[in-house]
Amino acid sequence: MKSRFLAAFAVFLFPCCATFAQDSAWEERLQRAAAIKAEAARQQRAADSEFERRKIACQEKFLVNDCVNEARAEQLRARQVNQGLERGAEEMERQVKREQLAARKAQVAADAEEKARSLTQREQDIAARDQADAARRDAIAARKARQAEAGARRSAEREAAHQRKVEAHARKLAEAKAKAAARAAKQQ
Repeated sequence: MKSRFLAAFAVFLFPCCATFAQDSAWEERLQRAAAIKAEAARQQRAADSEFERRKIACQEKFLVNDCVNEARAEQLRARQVNQGLERGAEEMERQVKREQLAARKAQVAADAEEKARSLTQREQDIAARDQADAARRDAIAARKARQAEAGARRSAEREAAHQRKVEAHARKLAEAKAKAAARAAKQQ
């Protein structure tokens, strides 16, 4: 009994522990992706502000457009790097989501399998209990039938004994009447 309990406990405990560890790993990866995206956004804001600062500084130079174009090229290079970081972070998020979906599907399948096993076991338990109840009812019915038969037999015996007493009394009464009639006939 104890080993069955421990086995059942382990079946429910270990997937929970594994799920908890897996959830924390997923959460860590999602946080890392969010941090990467936040850093990329911060770097992009810094690059944009640097572009604006350089654009204003370019107004003081002789070749303004060349200076602005060079600042814009730096801004675009920074934007491409940041977009690459964001795409990597988004891919990490998508991968985590795919893994979570696969884990949920696996859990649903395992739950369905466990439910089917549990249902089969419950059906067997119910059938065994119904069979035991039927056997108990049959035993009670047989005992009551035996008791009723014994009661009927005792009742018949009492009735027969009563009938014998009534017949014996009737014989005694008839003999007494016959003796009385014989005495009366003698006396006359």
